[in-house]
Amino acid sequence: MLQSYITHGPECWAYGTPGVGRVPLELYWSEERTDVWSLSSNASKRQAEREGYTRVRTTAWLSESC
Repeated sequence: MLQSYITHGPECWAYGTPGVGRVPLELYWSEERTDVWSLSSNASKRQAEREGYTRVRTTAWLSESC
């Protein structure tokens, strides 16, 4: 059976390389929480670091409009 869905924001493509108009999608890890967090905004990165997460790697690049 096919299922449909509705998105409430822009659909975004992930790219394997940086480029004009792209921002990095970063993967952060919390040893304490045994949790990962993928994020791209500077505010989110600061919040993750305040909460004890450490940056692991860049997983992809997203369009700035995402």
